[in-house]
Amino acid sequence: MSPQEKRKFRVNCRNFYITAINQFQARFDFSDPYFQFCRLLLPETARKADTKLFSSDFDRFPVLKGIQSLAEREWRQHALLNKSIFNQDQETDVARMSVEDYWKIVLNLEKGKTKEKSFQN
Repeated sequence: MSPQEKRKFRVNCRNFYITAINQFQARFDFSDPYFQFCRLLLPETARKADTKLFSSDFDRFPVLKGIQSLAEREWRQHALLNKSIFNQDQETDVARMSVEDYWKIVLNLEKGKTKEKSFQN
């Protein structure tokens, strides 16, 4: 597959997801407090090391209680990542990154030479 074909494929996939999200937004009431956890994905919110922001989500999903302390520790660690990892000069620039770009960097970070992902939860 040529680079142009790969790019076209990625753009088509992204457009599909954008259309799907727009349809979801048109059909469902996302003002319900249940959906407030989505705000955590915004880089501006994610950069705050405040684990209280999602502690109520663990109450909603008791099956996750077993990993709560690990998830909170990883959340604080990721929130303290240096802005240089994101190729940004200012913290405000990191906070303004797109959700996709921000989490792509965070979720692809590796621990040393082990190739193990830094943030697995």
